[in-house]
Amino acid sequence: KELSKLLVSSKRELREVEEDLVVKSEEWSSFRNASKRSISPSGSRYDLGDRDEVGSSSTAKNASTSKKKSLSPDGVKLGGVS
Repeated sequence: KELSKLLVSSKRELREVEEDLVVKSEEWSSFRNASKRSISPSGSRYDLGDRDEVGSSSTAKNASTSKKKSLSPDGVKLGGVS
């Protein structure tokens, strides 16, 4: 009886761990896709800005780095909430 109880509980724990892993990997892939999406359009926009004025290129680069920095904390928060 004890052995069967142990088996059932360990199987249940395994299932929970597997579900947790699936959720985390889905969050991670969606986060990676989101970061790719936001970086590439802004990158092309900043390239256009560089050609127009030299002064605006430095501010554009700063904006792009701050965007990248702000992405990762959001992803971390999402992982922590679930």
